[in-house]
Amino acid sequence: MKPTIPSLCAVLARKTTFQNLLNITLSVFAVAVASGADQTREPSQMENEFTSLEEARAVETKLHPLSCILARSVVRLSGTGADKEHDQGSGVVIDPSGLILTHGHHDLPKEATLTVSFPNGNVVEAVIESVFSGRGRDFSLLKIKQRGRYPAVQLRREGSPAVGERCFHLGYPGTLLDVTKNLPPLLRLGRIAGSGRTSTYANCSIMSGDSGGPLFDFEGRLIGILDLSIGPELRHPGVWADIARILDGTTFLSEADSDEAVRLGFTNGKRKGVDTQRHIASNLWPELLASARRATVEVLIDGELAVLGTIIDPNGLVLTKRSEIMTHSGGVLGKLTCRLFDGREALASSVFDSQADDVAVLQLPIRGLTSAPWRPQTQFLRGKIVVVPIPGKEACETGAISADWMVKIESLPGEVELPVEMRAQGVTLTDAVRDLDNDFTKLIRGTLKAGDVITHVDEEATPDLAAYEKQTRSGSFVVGEFLRLTVLRDSVSTQVSVPIDSRVTERSYVDHSLRLTGFPSVIIHDTIVGRRQCGGPMVDLDGTVVGVNIARFGRTSTFAIPPQRIQSWVREINLASTSPEVPLKYIREGSQLRSSTSPEVPLKYTREGSQLRSN
Repeated sequence: MKPTIPSLCAVLARKTTFQNLLNITLSVFAVAVASGADQTREPSQMENEFTSLEEARAVETKLHPLSCILARSVVRLSGTGADKEHDQGSGVVIDPSGLILTHGHHDLPKEATLTVSFPNGNVVEAVIESVFSGRGRDFSLLKIKQRGRYPAVQLRREGSPAVGERCFHLGYPGTLLDVTKNLPPLLRLGRIAGSGRTSTYANCSIMSGDSGGPLFDFEGRLIGILDLSIGPELRHPGVWADIARILDGTTFLSEADSDEAVRLGFTNGKRKGVDTQRHIASNLWPELLASARRATVEVLIDGELAVLGTIIDPNGLVLTKRSEIMTHSGGVLGKLTCRLFDGREALASSVFDSQADDVAVLQLPIRGLTSAPWRPQTQFLRGKIVVVPIPGKEACETGAISADWMVKIESLPGEVELPVEMRAQGVTLTDAVRDLDNDFTKLIRGTLKAGDVITHVDEEATPDLAAYEKQTRSGSFVVGEFLRLTVLRDSVSTQVSVPIDSRVTERSYVDHSLRLTGFPSVIIHDTIVGRRQCGGPMVDLDGTVVGVNIARFGRTSTFAIPPQRIQSWVREINLASTSPEVPLKYIREGSQLRSSTSPEVPLKYTREGSQLRSN
């Protein structure tokens, strides 16, 4: 007779009731779901993530209400007492009595206690009843101590889902928890990539903190809980412990198949099917995206692509990401030009910038441009499908909004980290500058050498170490911004722009933004947007712009600025340019509005709440 794990299986195998609201939702909405016949066979190529606008709308129509209901059962786990801030990943309630299924690599024994936080703010404690740890059998069962009825999800009890079938993950990415408060479980849309002996593979974007989070099918049933990602690249799928295999009571007692990922083709670099690609659409919806494409520009520094920009007013105003074109104090990093949709290139000058929001508004000497077709919204729905056009190509990236409300991203403070000492000539770089990380030195605009004397930081003199440290360790610096150093070498003075904090080179498996924190209010979505694609528009399925991408955060999330905020800046700028004697409400401390007649001369401004007038 085969060994079993009756204590766990008996609990999981019980029939769980699901909310009537979910049953009503599923009976009203329908969606086309892709399928595949053989789980281990190479899936066929799919040209597009969506085959039609109707299919995308059907997915959106079902995904929003379904994910909102299921999100109520997805919990954040953390330690207790002195370890309460220690993140222990995500979990999901699988029975109304308070049973929670999560991962097993929390390094805690049976009967240990964890803090459980629900999305509605309810916080309870749970005790660990069973633990199975190790790849292919990584799960544990928790029981909430406080008696009551809790929102629970339905289990997918039959066989594993087919390759290509749509699915979505809900969880709490750990690094985001470090810079946000009251973060809801974030949705990541994907497809089933394959099936192993004990696990289901899917291409939903995940990272540390998502472990233990649930993977759902489009019937609202739990497919599995997250174990890990099989590799460092975006093409590498995640691995979810399959609930159907847990329920059979025997599979998880067998040895894990260490070669499974290779056998399925995920780690040999040869698998190029839809399962390992993320939401690409080629030559799809050209009419839908036409206006947004024309409103997208490439922002160049000294002729090289720095970032994208979005035309926010037909009179030549372009919004872009400030930290990619300016220093912390507002100095432009080089010759600033913009390349339009039709290939024309024009000089640009900064007329407004906000260090607090990491935005800059540029003025082009061209009128009658196609501006972004805005749709002001007061609510952003989890599961709403969004599209990001890729300049110069017919392709676009697609994704979904991850949360039902806008989120404040706290700043990650930083400082300049260079090896210096005080010598007779002044603050001098030591020989240790040669040992700086190569990825870090690639970001420096200019060159630094041992023996260089740093005479100024952002135009402020640094005659000694005290002055240098004051200028390079300001509490207002955010990781990923740049400082401009004035360097004396062989009696010749040059300027070099240096990134704040060496952590900007920690790539987290993806080409994330250098500055990726410090935003008062952003929309979070899962569309893959690289560092140089920030500044471009995010478009809904009606072809209207519902945000401008401002940062890529790690492997899982992209941040976008909502239209209301952008349009308020446009009104401020237009008012200043037409009526310089009319006082303007200052947006927030750290913003600068520049004179339209002399772009390099900032208008006088004081602290938040004051009024602002033209010089």
